[in-house]
Amino acid sequence: MPHCIPCMTVSSSKIALLVALYLSCVQIAVGRDTDFVRRLNRARTDTERVTIYKEAIRHYGYSNEDSIRYYGEMGIAYFRRHKEPLFEAQIMEQLGLIDDNRGRTATARERMLYALRIYRELNHRQGIASAVGNMGALEAVSGKYDAAIKYMTESMDYADTTRDKDIIITGYMNLATVYLNIEELASAEKYFALATRAAEGHKLSDKIISLYNLVGVLHAMKGENEIALKTFQRNLELSNKPAFINARLECMTYISQFYQENGQPEKAMQYLQDGLKLATEMKMAEIRSNFLQQMGAIEREKNPQRAEQYLNEALAIATEMDNKIVLMTIFDNLASLHKQTHNYKEALLATERKHKISDSMLATNKAAELSGLLATWELEKSSNALADLELKHARNV
Repeated sequence: MPHCIPCMTVSSSKIALLVALYLSCVQIAVGRDTDFVRRLNRARTDTERVTIYKEAIRHYGYSNEDSIRYYGEMGIAYFRRHKEPLFEAQIMEQLGLIDDNRGRTATARERMLYALRIYRELNHRQGIASAVGNMGALEAVSGKYDAAIKYMTESMDYADTTRDKDIIITGYMNLATVYLNIEELASAEKYFALATRAAEGHKLSDKIISLYNLVGVLHAMKGENEIALKTFQRNLELSNKPAFINARLECMTYISQFYQENGQPEKAMQYLQDGLKLATEMKMAEIRSNFLQQMGAIEREKNPQRAEQYLNEALAIATEMDNKIVLMTIFDNLASLHKQTHNYKEALLATERKHKISDSMLATNKAAELSGLLATWELEKSSNALADLELKHARNV
């Protein structure tokens, strides 16, 4: 790399991948009504209903398995009863994303393929582009980049025929980000350029600003640090509106990481503190926890006591959310910190707590995976039976 200042590491693009692929970690906007039952009762159209069901599934994506299953099954049953296969497929696709986020890869793929079959039967090109793209996302998050690129390229073939700018932009972003992860920077640059061109004249959104942030990561990985920093700072200005709160917090994360990797921890800490303050004001618990963990990482060498304080604050938030994935990460960081300070008793305790959560998650996910696979199989069997009955009825008429 030509610059004497080290550029952002590949781990930066790993984080970016999860942002760009828009999996189930997307936050419900602050102030959004989460009384989903009441909203469903008041909904006037099926389009409204499917939006509410998907919001509910995302809202409970980390914390409440029963609620996910409740709204998922209720939504699918409703739209099957009213013979609305398109909306059924959309909910199945959303459930697949949640399954993948929880490590249930087999169920996620089955749900996505089920949704894809419906889209293909309906010749719904937007749905096909979305489901095939999400299949690529599942492969990418699993590190199977060749398969991911194959799916995403097919997704783009469909997306281009829809003229849906949002789907086209997301598709190019995803392809570019996969190439970023495997450090094929020329290909990443090509698809980011296509995404940026597609975004011209498009209404500014969290997604568009995320695109610009990923372009900043590309510059940093190429060693073009001055351009990268200017890109992140410009994006921070663009996101200075309540509607772009997620993008603004993302910008703060990238800038803090940039300064941390370039040996300026004080500047990095300032952006993390600003982000933490904003996330606290907006009551975004998961993001608060993330900022606290990053603050702990900065303080770890010079002030391990303060680092432990930040990690314990993050732990309290994750415990309240019952976010087991985040809890395991925090316990892992605490164990490492305690080893560094030679507090081996606490290190052992943190490690044991992490393993206990891991074992619990494994058992829960196995049960949920079996349940999900069976439910998907039963739906498919029911659909085939219904189609057979309708064919026999048509022959007898």
